[in-house]
Amino acid sequence: MDGHSCDVSPETQRALQAADSSAATSKTPFSTARATVPVSSDSNRKELLMGHGLQSGRSTTFLDDSAKEVLEKQFLLGVERSSNRKGVLEIVEECGKVMPKLMAPAVHEINSWLSSRLSKEKKATPKPTDPSAAQAKKRNKTVREKRQDEAAVMKKDQKDCLQDMTKKHLLIAKYLDILLIKDGVTRIVTAVTFSVERSIWVLSAKPAKQDKYDDRIYIADPDSVLATISIDVKSRKGQADYIKAFNNQNKPLI
Repeated sequence: MDGHSCDVSPETQRALQAADSSAATSKTPFSTARATVPVSSDSNRKELLMGHGLQSGRSTTFLDDSAKEVLEKQFLLGVERSSNRKGVLEIVEECGKVMPKLMAPAVHEINSWLSSRLSKEKKATPKPTDPSAAQAKKRNKTVREKRQDEAAVMKKDQKDCLQDMTKKHLLIAKYLDILLIKDGVTRIVTAVTFSVERSIWVLSAKPAKQDKYDDRIYIADPDSVLATISIDVKSRKGQADYIKAFNNQNKPLI
């Protein structure tokens, strides 16, 4: 109806304004304010590492100065005395006693540090110039040394030759130039003979001396006043004991 007008009460006007405001808000239901979180660029901060330990439920993988000091102390204790030497898991326990649990280094970090430390210790230790007894045993023996060792042992097939005068070549190959010690005198076998009367092989041993220029070489001493002695070849003891007495001196021969 044209020209019609009506009066609206103040309460009605406020209700209409509230309806218009509600309709405008419903058009953007998820309007939120953006927030900026600052991130530190220092990846080695202890606070971040502790947070990582809390989140993952394990120790930190960062070795700070305090952790390295504890590890070095435990390492030096093991170097000073072998009974103080600890394994990786025991070192982890020692670190946990003096450091916060979440700041104690992890097992693999301690293992890596220990491997590096052992490598440095090995490089710093000078190598011995003289070969040790173990190294001397491992070296290859000369033909002369092998003969000397074998002469002290009587094999089963060699025992059959002891009363056979036709086996002289075998006895010479075994005993000629072999060294032995009898009554405190070093001697060298110069002859192998068979006693027909006694049916036994006999070794002739003269006093020996070391070569003037090479102490690994022994020769018969022509200036010795000691007489040549005879030694019966037996299957047990006898010449074998005298040869072993020389061999036990561990003198290298060529």
